[in-house]
Amino acid sequence: MNGKETWTTAYASALADPADTPPFLPQPQSFHDQTVRQAVRLRRGGSRLQLVLSNEFGQTPLVIDTVTVSGPQGQPPRTTTLGGSTRWEITPGQTAASDPVQLPVAAGEEI
Repeated sequence: MNGKETWTTAYASALADPADTPPFLPQPQSFHDQTVRQAVRLRRGGSRLQLVLSNEFGQTPLVIDTVTVSGPQGQPPRTTTLGGSTRWEITPGQTAASDPVQLPVAAGEEI
């Protein structure tokens, strides 16, 4: 390898301004002192992953105390870090990419 990593997208979701949510769709929510879980089926596999979270439409900083990712087949959850910190703070209008997480997954697996 040339010393430069190449990342590919294994999952993506559309971003939308919460103020423009049509009334027939679930309305945006705020969370405080709660755990939020989202299952994601990957279209590509690899030996490690990187999470990218967005606050593109936010008006205030997005603060997340801890982000974990659980691998397939009962692998233990792994805490992700952002610049070495387990606490994520994403300024309005920005995205943030986690530090790489060692987690072997195959295409089609759910994390």
